[in-house]
Amino acid sequence: FNWNHNPGSGSSSTDIWSDNLFGSSASKSSSSGRSISPQFSGNYWFKLSDVWFLAGKTSYSYGESKSSHMSKFGEAEAIFNNTEERVNTAKLAVKPTFMPSPQWIFQMHFSSNFDWFSTTYTGSTDARHRQSRQDLSMSGMAYWYPTSKLSLSLNAGVVANRWQIGNVKEHTVSPVFSLWTGFNPSRKWSLSGIIKIHRSAPSASESNPVLVKNTDLMWVMGNPYLKTILEWDNYVYTTYIPNNWLSISLGVGYDKLFNRVIGVYKPASPELGGLIKENISAAPQDIINANVTFAGSFLNNKLNVKINPSWRYDHIRGVYSTDFNYLTFRGGIDYRAGNFMFELEYEGPSKSMNLGGIGKDWWDDRWNFRMTYGTGDVYVQLRLENMFNNKWRKWEKFNSANYETNFHTLETGRAFVLSVSYTFGYGKKVDRSIEVEGPASVKTSVAK
Repeated sequence: FNWNHNPGSGSSSTDIWSDNLFGSSASKSSSSGRSISPQFSGNYWFKLSDVWFLAGKTSYSYGESKSSHMSKFGEAEAIFNNTEERVNTAKLAVKPTFMPSPQWIFQMHFSSNFDWFSTTYTGSTDARHRQSRQDLSMSGMAYWYPTSKLSLSLNAGVVANRWQIGNVKEHTVSPVFSLWTGFNPSRKWSLSGIIKIHRSAPSASESNPVLVKNTDLMWVMGNPYLKTILEWDNYVYTTYIPNNWLSISLGVGYDKLFNRVIGVYKPASPELGGLIKENISAAPQDIINANVTFAGSFLNNKLNVKINPSWRYDHIRGVYSTDFNYLTFRGGIDYRAGNFMFELEYEGPSKSMNLGGIGKDWWDDRWNFRMTYGTGDVYVQLRLENMFNNKWRKWEKFNSANYETNFHTLETGRAFVLSVSYTFGYGKKVDRSIEVEGPASVKTSVAK
């Protein structure tokens, strides 16, 4: 059961507007809301014979939420938005497995996901939207282990997505495919590679066509005609172990993305005023990435050191065509003494490109320290995060034809975190991980 309540939060600011557009330099916004979600899930496994097995998973969740938002620029009239939403989600997956010999494994995977949304908007927009979505997939998998040094797996299937938003009905049927191989010719060297093609439908909130006025200058609207998202991944990974204390790993990948959902800003009509943020399917994006990892173990594997430089290159096609690349560095060292583990981690400064090439982000480096004590039942971890930065900096840029933003953010840097857990066993299986499984996040169709 998940319950969340925001009794009221907000912000106020001082703005500078050309020609004193709103009659005052003051602006403010506030929000409140609550949500509840009871959920159920089950995992099942059956041994039908010595060669036949059956696994399954079911889940159901219900979400109910209410939220209110207010925005006001200067002396202009305040903008109010209220939403009430009910969401039902049901999932079912079945995976029969056939193992005729240690060298062969065959599996079929059937899964289905059903979502129903009912959302009421009041305030700047008065509307009620219903949306239903169905995602069905079927695939066959084969695993082959001809020798102890070679293994292969093949997965081929089909995915069907269907969604209905008001009078709009859309559906897609797409193939999915993956091929993986692993080769271990010796104890010192291994090689693996994968080719994968997978698809996913746009989310309910991205597809919702409702037009909502968030501020005096900004409207937001989804798009029920978005295309299915396609990703094609290719990756090769190799590891070389020249001696007992050193290993060197190299990974190289090429990804191609089609129809990623991005928000673009278009001028609204003179009657509405301002801009409309509308979701579209982005032009193709090419990504090349490479990373190398040097890992060393010393003092009978009690002391471990890892160094990981990586490089990424992005090429965006279409209207927002651009190129982007960056080199970053990560590393860490850990030492184990009895039931204690001490870890020091470094994350170098980095940057990223998003929103189909329109947005770019940069952020500072981080040093993190962790001390962990565990006995099996008791788990205690002390973390000092971002310990050398009192203020952590991030820069965000967004540049499109009708709308530009440039944010320089200073956040509180160093933080102290204490995690404690105690596990007591009951039943046939006990998970001693500190990450206790909680309720899943609830889907939403509210346009953002």
